[in-house]
Amino acid sequence: MPDSWRLAQRSCTKPSRKGSEVPAAAGCSGDVNMHTNARTYKLSEVLDIKAAVPLAESLLAQRGSELLIDASKVERLGAQSLQILLSAMSTWHADGLSIEFIDPSERFLQGIAHLGIDPEHFLNVPVPVEP
Repeated sequence: MPDSWRLAQRSCTKPSRKGSEVPAAAGCSGDVNMHTNARTYKLSEVLDIKAAVPLAESLLAQRGSELLIDASKVERLGAQSLQILLSAMSTWHADGLSIEFIDPSERFLQGIAHLGIDPEHFLNVPVPVEP
């Protein structure tokens, strides 16, 4: 599988119950937002059908944490990966946790719109309109 199909994987750690640190899930950048204490998860450039299962697995590994999803590098978004992202949003909200997309690329916004979802509603923020 080409690297472009895989999610960005960076190592980070999370505290274990015994106080030591253990590796966290793949895709976790280890960055913590100073305002929300949320983990930042970076999406890969290509989110097609081949990326859907790894995306789902990596997001599930982040469950239980506030999450910022960095969509700045996304160049292609397929329906299956969008479905995973929609499911993650529903799961996080059901768990009473925040999940937010940050720095969405123009291609990410176009992909959402192409698949019939209003990007502004999906991202819950105003989307700039190009002249």
